[in-house]
Amino acid sequence: MRAFIAIELPKEIRERLYAFSAGIPGRITRVSEENLHITVLFLGEIGDGQAVRAIEEVNKIDASPFMAEANGVSYFGDSHMQSIFARIDGHGRISSMYRLLREGLSGMTGSGDRKQYVPHATIARAKKDNREVMAFINLNSTNAFGRFEVTSLCVKKSVLTDKGPEYSTIHEHKLNAPVG
Repeated sequence: MRAFIAIELPKEIRERLYAFSAGIPGRITRVSEENLHITVLFLGEIGDGQAVRAIEEVNKIDASPFMAEANGVSYFGDSHMQSIFARIDGHGRISSMYRLLREGLSGMTGSGDRKQYVPHATIARAKKDNREVMAFINLNSTNAFGRFEVTSLCVKKSVLTDKGPEYSTIHEHKLNAPVG
């Protein structure tokens, strides 16, 4: 199965990000509203045993719920723009979860997928570099999409279909105490 570890975004944040992505000019493919999430760690193709290991590692995360915010727009891509995303500021908490999970899942397919982790929610994928898209991203680089509470981590399954990816939660780990 193709899998990743994610933080779900609340409906109101997904709605704002999806509405924003409708204004991106050029040749892009928008991420559907229901698929918008924060990728904590991409696992890639894993077997059932590796899925169990991922669930065990997610369950080891000992953290309280915390506030995060979606603000700013940027992109990934070394030689050309590939993914357009909203930056997520989790005040270091999401990056800490990433480091713990990456260490705990070292050796699994895809667990070393980033040179430097950037908490983000991908909102669109670019078909090719486009000056219009770059200008739009630069103009909106500080857009604020809202604050939200992070209350859980999920292990998600991704099935690629003709209509795009379909995500389902195979495990949800609730963070352990109310925000204080």
